[in-house]
Amino acid sequence: MTASKPEATDLVVTILNIDDNEASLYLKSRLLRSEGYKVIEGSTGSDAIRLAHETKPQLAIVDVKLPDISGLEVCRALKNNTYTRSIMVLLVSALATRSEDKVAGLEDGADGYLIEPGDPNELLAMVRALLRLHRQEQLVSSQARLLEMTKDTVLMRDEHDRIVYWNRGAESLYGWSREQALGK
Repeated sequence: MTASKPEATDLVVTILNIDDNEASLYLKSRLLRSEGYKVIEGSTGSDAIRLAHETKPQLAIVDVKLPDISGLEVCRALKNNTYTRSIMVLLVSALATRSEDKVAGLEDGADGYLIEPGDPNELLAMVRALLRLHRQEQLVSSQARLLEMTKDTVLMRDEHDRIVYWNRGAESLYGWSREQALGK
């Protein structure tokens, strides 16, 4: 089963592709563009951070071994910045291929990790999966903002009847801060 290309009416998805290997950069960008994605390219970790701030892509595909700063450092920088933290990061590497390398990348905040050279279909499937996750996270984030903006009292409990969500309306009505209420 193959996924369809983005429709003309869909929002354009921007992908940041960072790789210091020109051939790898070209092949990934060409593949992504053929699927209808807007691709912005760079070849250093500094490029990745600068371009992420300038363009705020939905996804950054970042090579682990870059000439200035590593892809792991790029990932940490993006995930630790409030403006770029929502960008999905897919680390790729032809050199850091051990299990420990993949675990380190995922522990540093990467949303995915692929070994190169890989199957183009695997790359596209991973890109689509991460973009689905990005859309879901954006939706949840907007719903959470709406719940925070309402003056109505909203609280949620889990299956053990513990409070897992407490908004400002609940604080006003009951007099407990969020920190006091959560888990009770």
